[in-house]
Amino acid sequence: MFLATTLFRTRLVMVAVQVMLNPFFFTRSMGPIYPVYAHNQTTGDYLLNSLGERFYDYGNLSSMGIPNRPGGASPGRHVIEETKLNQSLFKRNTISGRSYGSIIFTPWLKFTTNISIDITDYNVSSYENTLVGDGAPGGRPQKLPIQEHLFYISTRL
Repeated sequence: MFLATTLFRTRLVMVAVQVMLNPFFFTRSMGPIYPVYAHNQTTGDYLLNSLGERFYDYGNLSSMGIPNRPGGASPGRHVIEETKLNQSLFKRNTISGRSYGSIIFTPWLKFTTNISIDITDYNVSSYENTLVGDGAPGGRPQKLPIQEHLFYISTRL
């Protein structure tokens, strides 16, 4: 009789990247003529927020006298600001075990059984901000927990 067992556990934490927040994809689809920061259309000076800091040009600030970007240039989006404000987290825990046993009755007759178990849980959480992008103006949180339990038995004679 022979018996062997293997057990392993992994843990993965990863930050997910959305296509619109991928700076390489985003900049390939928009011309280089659009500014990063909002400017005063008369003087060319940067517009400042209440803290005296420059703020990003989202491409849809016509209420402030700044021309909107056309539809193909992603108005209401700003890859830098969205990357800073949005959150996306993917966690995965895995426990996996494999075992088999064999009984040899004669040189030409062997009984083998295989057993395996896999337990996986995924936790996906994300938040899209209230200022710019798909989450604006209300924000968009999401949590998605998934548990997966797999159990296999196979026998050969």
